[in-house]
Amino acid sequence: MTAIEIDKATSKKTASIAKKLNKHIIDLSKELAIAKKASVVVGLLGDDLGPDAPYRSALEVGVTHEFGLGRCPIRSFIRLPFKVKADEMSKAIENGFKAVSSGTTTTERALGLIGARANNYVIEAFETEGWGKWKPLHPYTIMMKGSSAILIDTGTLRRSVTWEVRDV
Repeated sequence: MTAIEIDKATSKKTASIAKKLNKHIIDLSKELAIAKKASVVVGLLGDDLGPDAPYRSALEVGVTHEFGLGRCPIRSFIRLPFKVKADEMSKAIENGFKAVSSGTTTTERALGLIGARANNYVIEAFETEGWGKWKPLHPYTIMMKGSSAILIDTGTLRRSVTWEVRDV
């Protein structure tokens, strides 16, 4: 192979690499623009929060326990998981956006996976009674409901917690 042939082959290869790099930069710019305005939210999001009891919606029950209203102690099922699992959530966010920047996923998919993970942490809070941090039920409550399971009666509250990606 002559020097001229090597030069032509190298030029073609360089042009191909530059073209791929330019496409990646354009795609990444689009994803960053989406990421700038997008978010993922987790909680009691829907309007269709059927009754958890004959007189209270899942949203009302959720707010009462999340913030400890009235005589009800705080039994956080939204904020506590994010506190307990802060390191894991930070790592999930970091990994998601590494994948976006490498071009292996989209911002919407990365946020969706983060939302699903966060939702799983909320479910874990229900399953572990807030990792043992929730105050036990009052004996009268246990007698009336027939169970000592905290925040689980019909399961509507737990099923009402969801997540969604917004502004994508």
